Amino acid sequence: MEPTSEQSFLKGTLQERILVAVAAPFLSVLCVGGLIATEATFGTPSDSSRTGQFFNFLWKITFSELFIAALLILVVAFVWACVRPRWAERILNHLANHLFQVMCFFIAAFMLTFVVAALA
Repeated sequence: MEPTSEQSFLKGTLQERILVAVAAPFLSVLCVGGLIATEATFGTPSDSSRTGQFFNFLWKITFSELFIAALLILVVAFVWACVRPRWAERILNHLANHLFQVMCFFIAAFMLTFVVAALA
């Protein structure tokens, strides 16, 4: 593995790779189920007000993006666990470093919803 300026969270041990290869397909199925549930829950707006429609759209986009990103990470992790290509290691390290930004967006959207709901 090439030395990089980013901290690596992957050690590449056999036990780690076996665990990822076994867990990734099951977690991927859960992500697909969550994506389907998100579409079913937020697909048709039940609120007729503009604010309600906006927050319905906001939650639909937020949850859809999170489930799709998690699914892509799991697919790359499964490929890494099976054949361990260098490009997959770089992608996983890059995604791990940016996961914090995604979680901050999710928390900010969650807080914004409560602030607007409290003001309404």
